Amino acid sequence: MAARANLTVDGSVRDAFLSAQTSFGANAVRWLRVEIDGEVMRLTDTGLARSAESAGEDMEALAADVAAKGEGNACYVVFCTDLSISGSKPWILVAYVPETSKVRAKMLYASGREDLKRALGHTYFKGELHAGASSELSKEALRHTLRSGSIDLPYSEEEIIARMEKSSIHPGGEKVAVIAGVPLACSQGLSTRLDSFGSATNGSCLEIAVLETETFDLAAEHALSNGAPDLAPVVNEAEPRFYLIKVAAGINFLYFCPDGCKVKKRMLYSTAKAALTGHIENASIEVVKKAEVRDAAGLSDAFVEIAAPSPMDSSAATFSRPARPGRKKKSRNVKRHFQKK
Repeated sequence: MAARANLTVDGSVRDAFLSAQTSFGANAVRWLRVEIDGEVMRLTDTGLARSAESAGEDMEALAADVAAKGEGNACYVVFCTDLSISGSKPWILVAYVPETSKVRAKMLYASGREDLKRALGHTYFKGELHAGASSELSKEALRHTLRSGSIDLPYSEEEIIARMEKSSIHPGGEKVAVIAGVPLACSQGLSTRLDSFGSATNGSCLEIAVLETETFDLAAEHALSNGAPDLAPVVNEAEPRFYLIKVAAGINFLYFCPDGCKVKKRMLYSTAKAALTGHIENASIEVVKKAEVRDAAGLSDAFVEIAAPSPMDSSAATFSRPARPGRKKKSRNVKRHFQKK
């Protein structure tokens, strides 16, 4: 089951929705516009019906309203499909998320659909419609949604991660650090260190963070003893991080993503891996081994394995350390990937 961001729905949204259920005539509410502010969904606008008999005409009026407020502003729209019904009216959930939206916005609007429907009541909703441009809010899109129950639903968090991890673009063969059309640049300080990291001494370690501005930055540098990294005392169980580690065998890449961090951070870092890899390759850094670790308990063993070249076949995708004699093998939440140098 995909994790959700568990966004909070402001009370004004519920109050407006309940009031809309009993609206009629010239005051009939056709739609409610809801936007995510931080991690709270707030009511930002209400639209009255222009044509009580034609939901399709009001859908096109909604398209004009969305365009007027700015094509780039993502939002939800709770849209009533039949105003002639007294009492509990039928609704659909419109997720308007332009392709130019930032990565974080796409993740939040993908994860918040169920939170909004749960807060208002699942039984009221007869379908969902996803649009990436105001022109997609049309009569035909509404008819299709009412027939099928959905049209072009936004991707789940897991689907977003899978798609975005593959989103590095290679024009002319060069990897460019881009996620879903949004470039993730390196800070000047990090770019400088990447350019010189190939000649760093053994035990050097760069800790790399993704800032709120969707920029890679050098969070810290560490000197790791004897080329056998052990960052267990350094990592924060609530914060994902990337690490580049210089050891005798070459340069290793570690992605630390604890299960205890917030969903949106976990998704952002997971999708940013491909972009950071692009920056690393453009700095002429050859990564010989990679690992992913999800808890501090696995850091020590993972780093020992990375630092000490193993006689095992490096083409193996994953492996586990053998259990000690007489002891049952314990599972660690560690995923390792090896590449040939």
